[in-house]
Amino acid sequence: MAIDTSKFAVQQIFTVDAFNLETGALEARFEDLKNSTLNNNGTTVYAQGGVGNPKIIGFSHSKEATLEIESAVITGGAMGIQTGSGLIDLTSTTLIPFDEVLTVATDGSNTSATTTYTATGASNTEIGFAYVLNTDGTIAKTLTQASAAASGEFAYTSADKKLTFNAADAPAGSKVLVVYHPTVASAYQISNSTEVFSQNVRLHCKTLFRDTCTGKDYVGVLVIYKAKAGEEWSLELSADGDPAVHAISFEALKSCESPVLWDIFIYDTDDLT
Repeated sequence: MAIDTSKFAVQQIFTVDAFNLETGALEARFEDLKNSTLNNNGTTVYAQGGVGNPKIIGFSHSKEATLEIESAVITGGAMGIQTGSGLIDLTSTTLIPFDEVLTVATDGSNTSATTTYTATGASNTEIGFAYVLNTDGTIAKTLTQASAAASGEFAYTSADKKLTFNAADAPAGSKVLVVYHPTVASAYQISNSTEVFSQNVRLHCKTLFRDTCTGKDYVGVLVIYKAKAGEEWSLELSADGDPAVHAISFEALKSCESPVLWDIFIYDTDDLT
């Protein structure tokens, strides 16, 4: 049945799908948005003259549109669009640093502690440094890895994951911080490289239009045919605040298809076949 009104209220935030321009594949879906804002602007210049220099007629140019969204959750696909790197699957990787605080115990004439996981790397360099901590958690002493424990030096054997210390450097009961690279079976990687920039994507943004007279709901779809993800973004973290909001903006660009920056389509689901 044909839509019999052109007077709508719109309130529901967009659900946004971002598609790869080259392949058409879905790159990211934003379903948990806190806010979504479509901004439109342009530049107008005027012919002016005469007594009082009034504006006589205006000419417009440089029409622009931006979509700004804030997501309550962070998605890998969205981060990939912003950084340009995409989401990378890692398997059996040793790229990820892992830190832990170990408790030192007596071990013969020396003392020792054991890492939870196996540190990787060349022999006698797997960990590099061990930091003996004060009771308040600050660093009291920095020890260097060597082939055997000695004054200012510690040893590590990957077979049993044991660090051996000179007892004078790390007495029994003391805490030691180590940072090392274990093997991670599966992980994701998102890189922000200086050689790769945010992506151009096609956006499909669904919302709800409501007939102000009958209250009937209609689906509204905003299509931005080509949009450039903004380079400026941040994640704000605080100890006592809400979870970080993931903000992302898109600038509508002229596509190769047409000069149209965006279209909004309104339809009744009863008309779908």
